[in-house]
Amino acid sequence: MVASLCWIFFFVPFILLVDSVQLGNPAAIPQICSKSMLSFGKYETSQISSNITYVPRIYTQNFLAYSSIDDLLLFIEPKHQIHIYDAQTVQLIVNISTTDVIIATSCTSLISESPHELYFIYANHSLTNIITLRVCQVRFNIYRLDFDQNYCIEPIILQYDQPNLRIYGFTIKRDHAGTTKSLLFVSTQIGLIYTIFDTKTGVLQDTPLVLNETSNEGSVVLSSSGSIYFASKQEHLIYELRVTNDFHLTYGNVTKGKAIKSPYGLITDECHHLYIATRSTILIMYTQESVTIRSVFSKASDLPITLERLNATTYVYATINQKSKKSQPYWMFNFLYFTEPEKHLPPTRHPGRK
Repeated sequence: MVASLCWIFFFVPFILLVDSVQLGNPAAIPQICSKSMLSFGKYETSQISSNITYVPRIYTQNFLAYSSIDDLLLFIEPKHQIHIYDAQTVQLIVNISTTDVIIATSCTSLISESPHELYFIYANHSLTNIITLRVCQVRFNIYRLDFDQNYCIEPIILQYDQPNLRIYGFTIKRDHAGTTKSLLFVSTQIGLIYTIFDTKTGVLQDTPLVLNETSNEGSVVLSSSGSIYFASKQEHLIYELRVTNDFHLTYGNVTKGKAIKSPYGLITDECHHLYIATRSTILIMYTQESVTIRSVFSKASDLPITLERLNATTYVYATINQKSKKSQPYWMFNFLYFTEPEKHLPPTRHPGRK
């Protein structure tokens, strides 16, 4: 199926103004999250070198992903290499060369009840200006030191006159509105791609849509309430999309604030938190009340920051470090972890901490 480039109009109710830190009402947070360390605990940081030299390529942005089932941290240089680390020790396991993997993320499984499984997007470009995007659920094979494809969605085919299409993020919503149809959103430089597919077979149910008016650089994620959020780095905004039971899209809230400068990386959790990574700050927003409950100064980055979650209290993002103008820059892994005032997490969960 070749995706059509079309305009789709949404109803935008209002823009939310969010202060840099505005504590929400803890009573409104679900009981399982009522004592969230994100709101009331302390946080610490650590840093460790990835031993990967920064090399400018066609795809300027690299990506982090976490495989919870294997406890692996992945660092992806699109269409070049996949660096695989033990997430506990951040020791390199293997480097895998690739010509078609451009991004990875963690989404709900399409073949089991697991809420977090690893997915790749494979991209190929033909001589006839056709780009094929294939989204697959994958699993690391420790014996082959490579990835097996366990499930693939029917490829999305785009007419595009450039050799490479930049992908900024993607997410999957399984079995929308109690049906056996699932949703795929891919954030690209030409806009969000929205498609519906059969959960069991992966077959696309209609021609994928490219939402041209959303062509802003930034990640896209699924929240625990079912809304889709995507970042606009150029506009300094966070958009919410809602999907009706009959699969139509409408805009929800549009969030802006003084601290939301060049937002890029987004992640969510089961407690209605949205994590927003800018080039100098990580904001944690409680989406049920649209308030920012925490603001953490991150290591500054010349490139947009992608953020990944290792567990309920530990997060990681990558930045570039250059000791001098003559030395080569290299990637650093930065770990952010939260603790209760009277408790501390085991040191094995804080790589690089001294």
